[in-house]
Amino acid sequence: MEIQTAKLVQNGVLLNGSNTLPDGSTGHVRDTYNEWLAEGNTPEPYTDPAPLPTTVQQQIEELEGTITKRNMMEALGGDAYALNEIDKVKVAILALREEF
Repeated sequence: MEIQTAKLVQNGVLLNGSNTLPDGSTGHVRDTYNEWLAEGNTPEPYTDPAPLPTTVQQQIEELEGTITKRNMMEALGGDAYALNEIDKVKVAILALREEF
């Protein structure tokens, strides 16, 4: 296995974006990783995952951030019916916001 990238993750190292090398493991992959480190390579640091939304308000704000007319228009090729449906969803989100 040739290591292109390494990122520290909880309980191990993510190699090449798809293979997890658990902490404390032994064997060929661990040896390859240790050689990669000895060559002066450094893994990307561990980052805490983003916290999940805990309130309805946070969920609404995240929805509003993902539903924009522009990105939906691009995804739907400018379909007028679909854009009208998007407007209905936005109205529903605003109604939810007023409830909380």
